[in-house]
Amino acid sequence: MSKRFLSIFSHLAWLVLAVCFINVVINYTGRLGYSLLLPEMIVDLGFGRIAGASIYNAYLVGYALGAPLTGNLGDRLGAKPVILTSMLVMGFGLFFMGKATSIGTAAIAYGITGLGSSGIWIPTVALIQR
Repeated sequence: MSKRFLSIFSHLAWLVLAVCFINVVINYTGRLGYSLLLPEMIVDLGFGRIAGASIYNAYLVGYALGAPLTGNLGDRLGAKPVILTSMLVMGFGLFFMGKATSIGTAAIAYGITGLGSSGIWIPTVALIQR
């Protein structure tokens, strides 16, 4: 390989971009993976599609409530601590989503997931723009 090729891809911006890409993949896996679980949850927990949609709405409410907070924290503290903390929050929510035994606990867990998801997505977008 030529020195020019290596010097272009050894720049730190490529590493940041790769980490941001992984963040986005994790974020969308948590967000869109629910649609794969929904049919099994309906059978196992015995609720209807409306209840399943309500659980997803809890995610959207958590995301909407967390977006202004995480955007502000991302500007004040920087993207790295906000993204790392939000990944822990999202992981906590997804873990308890897997342990849910009722509609209420699933909605709370997925709302926490949405809160963590906003903290991953918003600082990542700001970081990529910089």
